[in-house]
Amino acid sequence: MGLAACGYQLHGRNALQLPGGGKRLYLARVEQPSTEPWMGPALRIALREELSRRGDIVWTERENADLSLTLRVTQYGTGTSVTGRDDITLKSQAVITLELLMRDAATGALVWNSGPITTAESFRGLSAQEGAARRAIAEAMRRLADRLEPQF
Repeated sequence: MGLAACGYQLHGRNALQLPGGGKRLYLARVEQPSTEPWMGPALRIALREELSRRGDIVWTERENADLSLTLRVTQYGTGTSVTGRDDITLKSQAVITLELLMRDAATGALVWNSGPITTAESFRGLSAQEGAARRAIAEAMRRLADRLEPQF
């Protein structure tokens, strides 16, 4: 395939470049405003899986870490995206906005901020709400990891 010569690589194929060359990560906090009991664990799992999939990452305890991470959800909600006749909801949307802060584990100095990342997933019916939110979380983690990949 001739794409390698032009510098093009498939999405998610570049190794992550963590600030300061660190590889040992500690997830210090997940801050999220939702009262959904599944959301905190889902955020932790999605972040760990996406970063581990993309790079040579070691998850460790605070005292062994190069970088300490805080995942902050600044907005989560669901709402109507399409209504039909008589204002009946036909389709809804789960929206999440989050950011990741990386701090030097030794000094506490902020070394990287992802900036806000917003994703949305549509769903039909309340029974599909959690699945849509989980898909929105997964997409947000992919975008977050994309920001850590080298840019051309």
